Amino acid sequence: MISAKNAPSFRSEVMQAGAIKLFEKPLRMSELQASVRGLTRT
Repeated sequence: MISAKNAPSFRSEVMQAGAIKLFEKPLRMSELQASVRGLTRT
């Protein structure tokens, strides 16, 4: 059980994890596009 005392910090941790996941996806996409560009250039 999560006590009411550490519930806010738990929620912020979940929010941070979600934000990191949201930021990782576009980064991976741009990395993929960059590698594809590198492959097509050579």
